[in-house]
Amino acid sequence: MRRNQLLLALQIVQADLAEVKAISVPFYNASSSAVSGDLGAKEGPNRCSTCNKRVGLMGFKCRCGNLFCGSHRYTDKHDCPFDYRTPGRDAIAKANLLVKAEKLDKI
Repeated sequence: MRRNQLLLALQIVQADLAEVKAISVPFYNASSSAVSGDLGAKEGPNRCSTCNKRVGLMGFKCRCGNLFCGSHRYTDKHDCPFDYRTPGRDAIAKANLLVKAEKLDKI
């Protein structure tokens, strides 16, 4: 069983290496930086979507897709547009199936 796991891990690593080799890196020329300024643009630091405070590693991702600091992480603090009711209802409907008794024959 251990050998199967190792073979599977080896196949995954080899597949990842094949993907890495397939990716080509464009040549960066100093004279082309004046033409296209967005080529080497880095993503800025993680910031709270409400107060724009830097959150670093402690940022909280919400179901609405935004990143928030510790004080704005709750849905009522950042006016979250995500509808929590519908997924909750769907989960309850899947968990509690309808139980219905068979009809009795009339005498």
